[in-house]
Amino acid sequence: MYRLMFSERSPFARRIRVLLKRLDIHYKETILDIVGAPLPDELYRWNPIGTVPILVMDEKMALSDSAAIIDYFHSKKGIWSHDELKALKERRASVQAEGLMTSSVAYFVETNLRKLPKDEWWQDHTASIERVLRYFQNLIKTEKDILVENGGLTQPAWDFAIGLQYVILRMPDFKWKEFCPLGEEILNLALQSKFFVETIPPPPVK
Repeated sequence: MYRLMFSERSPFARRIRVLLKRLDIHYKETILDIVGAPLPDELYRWNPIGTVPILVMDEKMALSDSAAIIDYFHSKKGIWSHDELKALKERRASVQAEGLMTSSVAYFVETNLRKLPKDEWWQDHTASIERVLRYFQNLIKTEKDILVENGGLTQPAWDFAIGLQYVILRMPDFKWKEFCPLGEEILNLALQSKFFVETIPPPPVK
């Protein structure tokens, strides 16, 4: 029996929630508030780093990285392409999409939970997001089958949609369409899907 420990705000946890729903895998939920509330000892017991998601298996073992959890289910269900080269391209795209998730979380932490960063931090941060968005713009133009196959979204497409939506939620002034206007198509396909579980926006800063 699986149990997923997660925050409803976490993009990394969301990619696993979407995955489990797509694969029709039943699991118990342990929902955590990881912003502003003390974290339970149980979280550190399963994952000393203190991050989510955490996939607990039969209360005996746990995986605590979203990419590791995806690979675990790939070994059971087959998530990446059977074609070796295409699978490598899918994994590469997923890593880039995960970068959007990491960047959106870092932006929220640095601008809301700490003192405002220096201008250099903002420039470096947005430059990396711009590069990733340009990468996906080119991918959609030239190798769309890495993201959309037989009318459905592949794993990197789900990851991209999640990452892009979190950039939109957490960085509302960032003009992402200047770098990846075609990304809207992938995001809309995800939003129209029954598998795209809802998220909640960042909490208001007090």
